[in-house]
Amino acid sequence: MIVVADTTPINHLIWVGEIFILKELFGWIIIPAVVHDELLAEETPDAVKSFMTDPPDWIEVRSVDHLFDSDLNVLDRGERDAIILAEELKADYLLIDEKLGRTIAARRNLRIIGTLGIADQAAEEGLIDFSATLSKLKANEFYVSLELEKFFLERDEARKRLRG
Repeated sequence: MIVVADTTPINHLIWVGEIFILKELFGWIIIPAVVHDELLAEETPDAVKSFMTDPPDWIEVRSVDHLFDSDLNVLDRGERDAIILAEELKADYLLIDEKLGRTIAARRNLRIIGTLGIADQAAEEGLIDFSATLSKLKANEFYVSLELEKFFLERDEARKRLRG
């Protein structure tokens, strides 16, 4: 499985101590070099910088050849490079949160999943408690609309009822 990640899902999952779920769900994650740089930027939380200073071997950093693509110029560098890399590698998934990036990626027929979708899959696999992870995310500047939060919490409640 080929999975390419943008900055925000990696950042948020490290920040709340749940980064391991990426390895458990996908085995291997590829990030563009610019995403790696963003995760080491001065304004990045210390826990994230510490983790990304010596990332585990299941996170691979790759350079991206920049081809001019006016459709991607509205995105930040991390989103742009993640989309380009996902297309180049014919990725199974692109991990991305930002709405505009998700919209453009979907138009390009990339399969996308965001931080909440990742957490939902991890909860489905029994790796995490979804509601506890959502609470940690929200406490660490993660934005989620009330409608989306309600959707995922209802899924989580249904999952818990089924498991008894």
